[in-house]
Amino acid sequence: MHDRCTPPQAWQDLFAGTRDAVRADGAEEPPAARTGRLIFPGSFDPLHEGHLLMARIAEEIAERPLEYELSITNVDKPALDYMEIRDRAAQFADRPLWLSRAARFLEKLETFPGSTFVMGADTYARLAAPRYYGGSEAAAEAAVRTIARDARGLIVFGRAADGAFVDASRLDVPAVLRDVTYFVSQAEFRLDISSTELRHRAALKEPAS
Repeated sequence: MHDRCTPPQAWQDLFAGTRDAVRADGAEEPPAARTGRLIFPGSFDPLHEGHLLMARIAEEIAERPLEYELSITNVDKPALDYMEIRDRAAQFADRPLWLSRAARFLEKLETFPGSTFVMGADTYARLAAPRYYGGSEAAAEAAVRTIARDARGLIVFGRAADGAFVDASRLDVPAVLRDVTYFVSQAEFRLDISSTELRHRAALKEPAS
């Protein structure tokens, strides 16, 4: 039996490139309404308790409701298909989720202008990494200046990586980026597990075919 997915028209528009972001639940919102949001981008494979705790803490810090964002394209991973999006979107139930074509952070900033963004230490480190700007240090520096100027702020959490906990506040990033960042302390949040580890555990539980 083949699994089939009939996507909503909005999702089809997103894949066709005629729209840059849509609400996963089909609710219509004009692009102007995407300004000044609290956005939590991620792949959410899977959405886990750490993400939910990060969201709750970020809402307390920013004093406004949070919305998740899932890009159908990714600079480090293959693009998602309709069925993958359907399965990941199903995890959010009544939680607001945007689907977008914004693979890179500067694209997310254009899609959600003047917004505050929530992220883990690994994503934060990539904001200033030249490899994500064609290997150009000048392009990376320009991007960091744009982020610092146009984002309302960044809320950054430490996270587990390679068996250790990475404290985001200790990362070597440009001062202009640190100036617009709220570093969530380990006393406020610490979770020593990653989505990768959760996927590995789930795979071990799957029966052999």
